[in-house]
Amino acid sequence: MEFDHRAVPPDDRRPTPTTWATWLRGLLSGDEQCWWKSWYRTHYVAARRPVDDDGAGRMALWRAQHAEMVRAVRDRYMRDGWDVATEHQNRITVAGSVITAVAVPDLVAVKMLDATSLHRLIVDCKTGKERASDRWQVMVYGVLMKWHRPQEPTRIEGLVVYLSGEERKVSAQDIVDAEPHVRRALSTMSGEHAPDRVPSAQECQFCDIAHCDVRVQGTAETSTSDEF
Repeated sequence: MEFDHRAVPPDDRRPTPTTWATWLRGLLSGDEQCWWKSWYRTHYVAARRPVDDDGAGRMALWRAQHAEMVRAVRDRYMRDGWDVATEHQNRITVAGSVITAVAVPDLVAVKMLDATSLHRLIVDCKTGKERASDRWQVMVYGVLMKWHRPQEPTRIEGLVVYLSGEERKVSAQDIVDAEPHVRRALSTMSGEHAPDRVPSAQECQFCDIAHCDVRVQGTAETSTSDEF
């Protein structure tokens, strides 16, 4: 569809389309359907909806819980002899010809495989319930890491760790298989033509873009029936 960039004066347009791995995970997994949200954030520094006190409190609690979990998992891998970098130490920025992609994995653990090659393990910590998008997030990280160091002899794998102690592996082959999907997603994000908006009660409640005039308010409607 055609998108009138003049229709959103409150938001600043980015000099170069820039997207984050976390904006792609739910779209690639099918957990989310509104590609417009991530496309818009890729092209604009979007003003955010205000957060109420309850929301701010939940976010502060999540940040503390997540930080504690990241430290505990980091310490475990360091005790096992890995060199471990944490969060902003791991920032990956890959600038393509039409879009820049950014990722910040929670942890990247590194060991030597042999005298000339490395094993990089991307570890993402999740405090909530398991979602299909969790593994996709790590796969996107792995693809960007591969593109970031194309000449480095490295085996890149991943792991999603949950607060419950459950773990989900992401193999080197998973990352290879994800590469064409990530490339197509980035092509969609970089385009001048906006994807259609797909508003729903489920997704709109978690969307923080302030300037969207098709937002669904409240929860999904429930009806009653005498048919069953």
